[in-house]
Amino acid sequence: MFVSEEYKNKLEESKKKMKNQKKGLIFGGLAVIAVGLGMLILAQKDKHGSNSIDDFPIPSYSESGKILDYSEITSFGRRKYSNFFKNNILDREYISISQEFFEEFNSKFVSFIFYRAAYDHKSYECNHYALLYKSLMQMQVTKNDPNASIAVGAVVVKNEFEFGGVQLSEGGALHMVCQVMIEDEWYIVEPQPMQGYIEYIHIDDYKNPILYGIF
Repeated sequence: MFVSEEYKNKLEESKKKMKNQKKGLIFGGLAVIAVGLGMLILAQKDKHGSNSIDDFPIPSYSESGKILDYSEITSFGRRKYSNFFKNNILDREYISISQEFFEEFNSKFVSFIFYRAAYDHKSYECNHYALLYKSLMQMQVTKNDPNASIAVGAVVVKNEFEFGGVQLSEGGALHMVCQVMIEDEWYIVEPQPMQGYIEYIHIDDYKNPILYGIF
């Protein structure tokens, strides 16, 4: 069968068009997938924030601006703790934070924990979270230095009552939480985001015995 040169050329052009269309579909599909993945990554990053220290808020302090000295923290300890020693106090002066800073810090702390982290609330790492919470909060004074340490400590308690999603332990096993002064009042904070957020309670309403602390 005789096929003209013109027909051959048209057939070749048709094949090229089909090939280009397939390439277009493939690259178009890849572009859609790439955009989708990019949006997902951005959404996750927005959801979980960042793990940068710089992202934590600048501290603001209670309106009174009252500075607690070494002796006031120690005397509080003698009233509230069954075992409290002066060498648990690491600074000479402390200051209470504002409610606004406390809430902003907690939100960023939760993002910090969940950002690229394999957080398991069933693991026995309460001391790590309490000491991390304490250290990160006190580090923020470098952004707004009142010449005093933020009044936050890591405290060991006998876990006889449930609080913050942490179940009570048989025989009252030891557990570590944080103690923070907010607007000149002391609060107990569970630094592990067991429910996805930080829970806290006024110290007068906290039932577990506090054994000792580090400030």
